[in-house]
Amino acid sequence: MREAQALQPHLARAVGPEGRITGLDLSSGMLKACARNTARQVPRPRLVHGNAAAMPFPGADFDAVFHFGGIRLFAEPDRAMQEFVRVVKPGGLIAVGDEGFGPGVDRRQWRSRILAWTNPGFVRPEPALPRGAALQARRWVYAEHAFLWVLRRDG
Repeated sequence: MREAQALQPHLARAVGPEGRITGLDLSSGMLKACARNTARQVPRPRLVHGNAAAMPFPGADFDAVFHFGGIRLFAEPDRAMQEFVRVVKPGGLIAVGDEGFGPGVDRRQWRSRILAWTNPGFVRPEPALPRGAALQARRWVYAEHAFLWVLRRDG
């Protein structure tokens, strides 16, 4: 949710004042921090306490899903990816980013070793691409220390 808090103003501009933003997190503390940080934002996000691997939303409820950071640390990352597909409308976009080492990163360098030691998400496997969505783009960002996938739901 920290990344989402920093991105909230960008998301609000993207959807416009009549748009809708929903934030989901397991941590009530992160939801409270997000509520404080977005109190004057238009539109204000609807904040929901829940698990991305079992979202409390009906199917095909959102135009797009955005998740950045931590999916490799989820207990069920592949199930969360499948949930992203379930809750987005047919033809909708799903953007997922997370920590990881790109092909150009020397994992023997001190920075890489520290990142891997302090955040196991850097060395865990990527989640599987979910059924029902096609990969539109895959990019390495943050000097190849994070990936960003853009998928489109079939249909």
